[in-house]
Amino acid sequence: MFGILNSRSRSISDSPIVSVPNAMTVDVEDWHNATILQVSGYVTPPTDAVRKNTERLCALFEDYGVRATWFFLGEVAQAFPQLVQMVVKAGHEVGVHGYHHHQIQALSLKDYRASVIRAKETVEEAGGFKVVGYRAVDFGINQKSWSALDMLAEAGFKYDSSIFPFAGPRYGMPNAPVGPHWITTNNGSYIYEIPVSVATIFGAGIPGTGGGYLRHFPLLFTQVLMRRIHAEGRAAVFYMHPCEIQFPDPLVSVPVELKHEHVKELRMLHKSETWNRQHTERKLRHLLREYKFGTIQSVFGVDGLEPPVREQIIR
Repeated sequence: MFGILNSRSRSISDSPIVSVPNAMTVDVEDWHNATILQVSGYVTPPTDAVRKNTERLCALFEDYGVRATWFFLGEVAQAFPQLVQMVVKAGHEVGVHGYHHHQIQALSLKDYRASVIRAKETVEEAGGFKVVGYRAVDFGINQKSWSALDMLAEAGFKYDSSIFPFAGPRYGMPNAPVGPHWITTNNGSYIYEIPVSVATIFGAGIPGTGGGYLRHFPLLFTQVLMRRIHAEGRAAVFYMHPCEIQFPDPLVSVPVELKHEHVKELRMLHKSETWNRQHTERKLRHLLREYKFGTIQSVFGVDGLEPPVREQIIR
């Protein structure tokens, strides 16, 4: 299933840990409308919170001279094209995160293909350039959704960063390689996979570089995992969402169309997913001071990638 070549991540054997370049990535979505979609299937427009949080996170990165890869939902790029233009002007990389916040498994193959193409065209129109990177909603590339990679290659994506090599309750692909590698898709195309980082401890992939892990666990947990990843000879792929630096974060108006049970679930999720958010920015600033971060393009040399000959692939 996996097409694997030597990792393109930079060697760190002769460098201090703090000098290792890591990839900073942001999944640009609006928590409110994404969660409404999750609990009810009801599509609502992105709220202004995603604009404010994305602008704030971009300014925070600027404080530390950090450039990141921003995977935009098409609906966010459609509603707020100035956000795409802002991050491009600031020297960041832009990728695609889908159109609405649908999980791959929630869509038919036909609808998924249409969603990917629509999202890519929308983000490219907002930014005025071709997009080569993709990340699925909820890291949704796994054995059950493997055919999605055919569509990504057909749509012109050069790399994917959706696979999470660990056994999680909501997402994950524990048998996946932990480092960057080529994949041969079912139709014989190639796409370069840059997995979200896990540290290998006692043979198991342990996640912790960003997202809810940074919010829920002590900062030391992420620091230990990053050092472990570096000791394994890999750059870390860190991920964030704009909402994770927003505190307080009141629940926006709930659509009247939602059923009572959906409203109840939405409020429960809001309570759990805003818990501890008041500490996230402080932890993130500490990491930005301690480590070097860059875009996926700059850290992994995506611009220089050429598909391998078939004989070089281990399937």
